[in-house]
Amino acid sequence: MSTYVNNLRLEEIGSGERSGTWGTATNVNLELIGQAFGYGTEALSNASTATITMADATADGARAFYLKLTGALGQNCTVTLAPNTVSKIWIIENATTDSGSSGPYSTIIKQGSGATVTIPNSNVKVVVTDGGGSGAIVYDAFTDLSLAGTTKAVILNASTSLQTPLIEFTDGDDAIAIADGGLVTMAKVTAIGASTPGTIAGTNITASTALLPDVSGGADIGSASLEWGDIYIADDKKIKFGSGQDVTMEYDEDGTDTLLITGSATIADGSNNFTIASHDGTNGLVLGSTLVSVTAADINSVTTKASTGKAIAMAMVFG
Repeated sequence: MSTYVNNLRLEEIGSGERSGTWGTATNVNLELIGQAFGYGTEALSNASTATITMADATADGARAFYLKLTGALGQNCTVTLAPNTVSKIWIIENATTDSGSSGPYSTIIKQGSGATVTIPNSNVKVVVTDGGGSGAIVYDAFTDLSLAGTTKAVILNASTSLQTPLIEFTDGDDAIAIADGGLVTMAKVTAIGASTPGTIAGTNITASTALLPDVSGGADIGSASLEWGDIYIADDKKIKFGSGQDVTMEYDEDGTDTLLITGSATIADGSNNFTIASHDGTNGLVLGSTLVSVTAADINSVTTKASTGKAIAMAMVFG
């Protein structure tokens, strides 16, 4: 009597069986072996569970090496691979669509009461069934996969984490090094978030400690044609000038409650003025801690009178 207990459910012809049709049965087996190395599809109905059974000595998608799951789902679907005695490797694609609810949805691959493998929508996974009967387990073949040598990918996505200490250029030069603790070192940055080489672009760029030039005095903030907008400086924080920080400027909130300049300051010769917008005897020019109460007109009058008196005195002396 023929049996079908192997992992591809091929017909194992019993002794004395298939007289005159042995060749036909063998050809079917060979075709099914070929199918087991090929591509197949299985359409899922809109339900929370489904069973895909590898039929005895009959062609079906479940036997295929690459199995594409289709159909419209309204919820996650647990797909049981049967029989639970089949030990096999599958590449399974979740190509299901959303039936119109809040999907798309995942397919959960199981065989028995053991562990399962979840395949998110539009994802592909390599799974292995152990064929352990009622307690059969499904394994994700690429869990903890270790690759030696060079691995190439056009796009590499990691749903949880991607662990590597070094990313190299194709010529072997170090490109990005990631140290323990999270320090990232880039050999050369062409552009981050921008299309122009050497440019870093973003809505907000946050620095936890400092933004530093490559060398002292080696980089500008803005340019003659691209000026920055407003600059906000916190209370009691200084703008420091010079390599030795000889002159500082701050809003002295915890002291004078004014703009405080520490260090000598000079107004350059030429057509430059130092203007006090209001000087009315109440507010205006303060020397030391004393408000200058006279007006600019008074100061000019004193200066004019002094000059006139000096001229008269000189005339009297020298005739």
